[in-house]
Amino acid sequence: MCSEGGGLVASPPPHAPPQALQPPPLPARGLAEVLRYLFELLEREAEHLEARRAGLAATGGSEAAGALAAHLQRCLAPAAAGGEEVAALLELLYASLQAEGGAEELLAEASERLLRLLEAAPAALAPRLQECLGWMQQLALSKAAVDEATQSRLCAMMALTCRSMPAAKVEESLGSLVPLVPPASTPCVGLAEQRKAVGAMVAVGLIGSYQLEAKASGETLALLTRATLAMAALLTHDQAAVAAAAAASIGALGSLAPLPLPDGEAESGGAAEAASSDGVAAAAATPPSGGDEKARPPQTKLAVAARLLSLLDKLKTKEKAVLALGQLGHGEPHGIFRNDILSGLFGLAATKDVDLHLTVGESLAKIGTARPSPDAAASASRLPPLPPITIPRKPLAATAASGASAAAVAAAAAQQPNAEEAEAIAVDASLVAEASGGAPLLGYVLQKVLRQYIVDYKPLLRQAAVAWLLSIMKVAAQAPEMLKAAPDVQDALLKLLADSNEVTQELASKGLSILYDACDAETQERIVAQLVKGLQASRAASASSSGGDMATFSELSEIANNAGQPELVYKLMELSTASAVWNTRKGVAFALAEQSRGRLQKHLDKLVPTLYRYTFDPNPKIAAAMKQVWEALVPEPKKALAAHFNAVLSHVREGLTDRLWRSREASCSALAELLSGRTYDEVGEVMGEIQQKLMRALDDIKESVRKAALAAWRALTSAAVRLVDQTNSHREHARELLDALLPTLLDQGISHAQDEVRRLCTRQLLKICEAAGSAMQPHVVRLVPVLLESLSVVEDPMLNYLQLNAGQAGISDQALETARVNAMRSSDVSAVLDQCLRMMGEREVSDALPAICALLSRGTGLPTRSGTARFVLQLAQLQPLSVEPHSAQLLRVLRISTLSERSDVARKAYASAAAQVARNAPVDTLGELVIHLVGRYTSDEAGIDDDERMAITTLMRELLRSASDAMARVKSDWLPLAFIARHEPRSQLEVEAAPTNAQKEEKGALSLVWGQAFDEAGIGPSAVGLYVGEILQLIGTLIEGTSWALRRAAAYALVELTSSAKTAIAAKPELGAEVERLAGLLCDKKWRDKEDLVSKVAALLPVPPPRADAEQPEDASSADM
Repeated sequence: MCSEGGGLVASPPPHAPPQALQPPPLPARGLAEVLRYLFELLEREAEHLEARRAGLAATGGSEAAGALAAHLQRCLAPAAAGGEEVAALLELLYASLQAEGGAEELLAEASERLLRLLEAAPAALAPRLQECLGWMQQLALSKAAVDEATQSRLCAMMALTCRSMPAAKVEESLGSLVPLVPPASTPCVGLAEQRKAVGAMVAVGLIGSYQLEAKASGETLALLTRATLAMAALLTHDQAAVAAAAAASIGALGSLAPLPLPDGEAESGGAAEAASSDGVAAAAATPPSGGDEKARPPQTKLAVAARLLSLLDKLKTKEKAVLALGQLGHGEPHGIFRNDILSGLFGLAATKDVDLHLTVGESLAKIGTARPSPDAAASASRLPPLPPITIPRKPLAATAASGASAAAVAAAAAQQPNAEEAEAIAVDASLVAEASGGAPLLGYVLQKVLRQYIVDYKPLLRQAAVAWLLSIMKVAAQAPEMLKAAPDVQDALLKLLADSNEVTQELASKGLSILYDACDAETQERIVAQLVKGLQASRAASASSSGGDMATFSELSEIANNAGQPELVYKLMELSTASAVWNTRKGVAFALAEQSRGRLQKHLDKLVPTLYRYTFDPNPKIAAAMKQVWEALVPEPKKALAAHFNAVLSHVREGLTDRLWRSREASCSALAELLSGRTYDEVGEVMGEIQQKLMRALDDIKESVRKAALAAWRALTSAAVRLVDQTNSHREHARELLDALLPTLLDQGISHAQDEVRRLCTRQLLKICEAAGSAMQPHVVRLVPVLLESLSVVEDPMLNYLQLNAGQAGISDQALETARVNAMRSSDVSAVLDQCLRMMGEREVSDALPAICALLSRGTGLPTRSGTARFVLQLAQLQPLSVEPHSAQLLRVLRISTLSERSDVARKAYASAAAQVARNAPVDTLGELVIHLVGRYTSDEAGIDDDERMAITTLMRELLRSASDAMARVKSDWLPLAFIARHEPRSQLEVEAAPTNAQKEEKGALSLVWGQAFDEAGIGPSAVGLYVGEILQLIGTLIEGTSWALRRAAAYALVELTSSAKTAIAAKPELGAEVERLAGLLCDKKWRDKEDLVSKVAALLPVPPPRADAEQPEDASSADM
């Protein structure tokens, strides 16, 4: 733009209008963006150049506006060199305004930028626009594309231009505008007619205000008086737009000096007297009675004010009327309408419209900041006193309901103030008297708001009062009266932070920030201490709750204190407003200034950690407020978190074990988001600590904390799985992370007392191990037993319940157990166990074996027992040499477990594992196992326990199936039992369960399994003949035993043996003699189904046997029939 040392070469000449200019051939929207961009460049250049001249850094805000003004003054100075860029920008703005068929968007942008330049340097730019006044007026009054805002800006440019013109020229301009103000009878129906009427009134009001301020006289004053009367008559126009424009124009006209009308006289008992008591807005707003309003247009100041007050109850005109009343009060603070205007504005307190109250506050501020004229005292002396400041009292019914004493109720009924109130009333009366005498009204307005409205018992009145106060502080923050009342203002606002209405709270917080910025250093220090003390007291009172009405602001105070800057609470409050009121047209004016954000930027390193955690606060109000602060302070959250990640993570970790449940819950929620996508360098060193603290949070007494911890736990698991995966992370990092996470899971997690925590830890362990691959080899010895135990932990509890009630559900126990084991084999745990198997060597097998044996013996749950047996089977398959030294121990444990197991499915799993181990076991070890099994099967104890005999049978069959070669080396130990046990009868339960006699005669389960084992072992007559002696020896043992079932099996075996091994028996006489002896014993004993076989047994005897009834009856308790 303009060079550092030069100004603008005036081209065109200062007073020559830029005629016949055409904008660049760009679309209207594109050209509007060009104008916006060029203006921003000019502002930035001005700010930096002026800052460099002053030796300061560019700050933005109001300083930027001042920099633009100074820069334009230099660039547009007549004797300055350079500045062609500024001239080019001006020409482009002129051309855009004069473009043929100019679009609404282009006209709006061009008018806004040109007005900004004109306001910044009116003395330099106004002369250039004097000759443009004609086409600007034409554009403002007749251009169909001009909207209301653009029309107002054009009128403002006309008014600023007229200020630099001679009086005659101004009179000429007014002379062309005033006749365009339509009579009250004109309908102004069409848009073009309305725009013409509105534009004329607005232009007259703005131009006239400057002329009245300059003490206009003669024809100019006459024109303005005529215009005022015409516009006053339009205040009751049927078209709301016309009436609103009339109100705005009258307000503008009287904003800098009194209206050019006579004062008027208040009627007896009329508005002036009615205004002496509050709550009389209706009376103050009521125009004089009698006759039609339109037939009697206002002729005096008092009548105009009354007519404006009557617009306060009309939706489309009340805001313009409020602004106009404030402007009239600013132009003549002690005018005849003073009391009427103040009472009318204060009387709007019960209106439920925050946007309107912000406007009311602006008007009150204008009235209060007006500097009275030298003759104000004389004018005020002719007026009634100002309305008194009335301290509100609690309603009598509320006083009685609160449990107050009878004396207190009586005092309230009598409206008798106490001593403190009496003193305050006296001070208020003195202030009212002083203001009524012609002094500035700001002190009176402030005290009336603070003492009467902001402490009212009605919520709407308090909300209105704080909105007024906010606007007053924005307009008059530096006024002496405001600085003097700062402690009282803060005290009132601080109390409103606990108001039940959210909007009232936010208005109060916004006001506190504005108040702090307005005060000097000493006052700031005093009010900061007062504010922090009040907020901390509130925080302490609600520490154990979910947050009271002041919770948001108390937490903001804590954030500021943690940053070591208590005064930052004001800026944080300003940022924390989330209500929709700040999105309205009026509320936007109170939005965050760049200066407030800039003051907090240097403290971000201390603010970000606490603030980030509070955005997840369980209190929705606090969370919304903190998110508002966060979004305002941190426009790029990802970059901010990256820059302060360590501090944020440290703060969140500390909050996981905070004594306040709200802090714990917020920290868990924050951690759930914070861990996403992080690298090992960012979180690797603290993952173990986070895991331990989250494990505590998962078992928190507060349910909402547990839910938040669950989300954080899932995030932690996801991060851990990603970081231990060697495709995403370095191998050393994976191992370090496993060293940090696995011990906690193994020592505390999987054995946690709480079922849900135990289940979550188990699932995390599985996912980590599944992703870690070979990196978990150092931990495999500890992992295997834990994973085997977890098979039952991760199983759906409903399956276990169903198992207990399988009979009622019509499902067989064995079918359900088989389904459970199949599900276990396809689970994630089994997949991880398979990984562990591939990583186990001789040392790992030796170290893990004690724990595995313990699970085989005492494992809880079918999945764990079956899974452990399956793991041993696979281990023996994959690592036979590593398992062989431990085969004796494993076979002993598997034997005991098989015999004691009640589940058929688990028993088969044990048997299969034992068979696999036996394949490589030494012959002595295997022989010892078989001898023990045979002894248990044929003993008296085992003989009467069908379940245990079935377990032995199953184990023997699996040994013969899977370890046939090894079993062949100890055939003499098992073949006799297999030969005999094939003839086992059906058990009593099987007989009772058989529905028909034919089925009762079928083979039982034991006989079938032994038959399968015998056949699969390939035993033929030749093999039997080799072991006739061993078979006869076992038959003798069984005959002498107490089991009738085994005695019956021995009988059948003896008959079969004499047939199949006849040659072997005949070759050895001693064998034949043994057969005869055993046959004789059988004939003398009782056994099941003896009548069916006794004849065959007797045939083996050399002499006829004794009668069957010769034997004494056996003890029935020894029979197992």
